[in-house]
Amino acid sequence: MRSYRNLLITLGAVVLVLSLVIVGLQSGAAAGSSARSDTSASQDAYLPLVRNDPTPTPAGPAGTWQGTTSQGLSIFFTATNSAITYLEVDYEVGDCPFTDTFETTYPITNNRFSIHEQWTSKTYTNIDGLFSSSTTASGTLKVADCGKSASLTWNATTTGLSQLPSTEPAGDRPQERHRAR
Repeated sequence: MRSYRNLLITLGAVVLVLSLVIVGLQSGAAAGSSARSDTSASQDAYLPLVRNDPTPTPAGPAGTWQGTTSQGLSIFFTATNSAITYLEVDYEVGDCPFTDTFETTYPITNNRFSIHEQWTSKTYTNIDGLFSSSTTASGTLKVADCGKSASLTWNATTTGLSQLPSTEPAGDRPQERHRAR
């Protein structure tokens, strides 16, 4: 019996609150506080809409990037907003010129990417990059081969849409390592 009485009290309170809300909305509409502009006899109430636009996301690194290393040689890569999809870099270690080509996907996280490849126990290529704006990127290139090592820097700018430097489709080109220039 007690729970039935509590249910009736709660139901009565809900009806009372809803009635007060409806009466308040109707009296506000009648007093001219409605956002409705026509003067019909209708007692419709209109509530203002609040639009909450999300903060626009900055443009990502998607596109083709070209630049030079601290040796004055070429670096070229393509990116989506979340990954490096192709990278080609020219460099020299001692008297040995190289071009390393990477066609594996390397993730971009917090505007940074890393490509670290250990070719043998004494040869490696480490490329680290940072997209400092929607048009500029820079990083380091550390390599070891020919019995020597080199630590370089690089800078690149975006050239727009993604395009590979060759007319061959990316899937048909073999993974290259140390192609002499």
